[in-house]
Amino acid sequence: MEKQILKSWRLIVEMQNRKWVLNENVRQEARKKAEWIYQLDSQWVALLSGDVGTGKTTLMNAVIKATTPRKIWHREFSADFSLSVLKDPEIILRVAEQPLVAMDDVGREATEVYFYGNLLTPMADFLEYRYREKKKTILTTNLSLKEFGEKYGERVKSRMKEMVFPVIFLGEDFRRICS
Repeated sequence: MEKQILKSWRLIVEMQNRKWVLNENVRQEARKKAEWIYQLDSQWVALLSGDVGTGKTTLMNAVIKATTPRKIWHREFSADFSLSVLKDPEIILRVAEQPLVAMDDVGREATEVYFYGNLLTPMADFLEYRYREKKKTILTTNLSLKEFGEKYGERVKSRMKEMVFPVIFLGEDFRRICS
């Protein structure tokens, strides 16, 4: 599985016209993701967290490409997700029910939205549903766990501590390095 993830990761990086650098750090991240896929009983959410431009989205895409057929996963950008709720609040449940969801840039979206005067909390509701159902989820974010608590509340933060397999990305912005 680790080799499949590395192969997909390299392909995605090269498709973005960036240089692929295989080092021990990259191997370790691929190994962690492969381990996570096989230990879903205890932690069913992968949280790829770190600074801007450190490869979180690229790794998320590589893991999905290497491990799952397209028909069983759903990919969303968190900001688009919250905006979609304004048109159709039922989208929270439709997305949350998918076997695997990859949610990119969690933390950029509005925490609360109003739908005909009703206050909705799309991301918190989505995360709580995934928690209750123990559904496999991949999240990318620039938020720390503390910032998660500040944005979504202590209940979501507490549940995140239980369900999350953290993968922390450190380093410089690859987009700046490559340009």
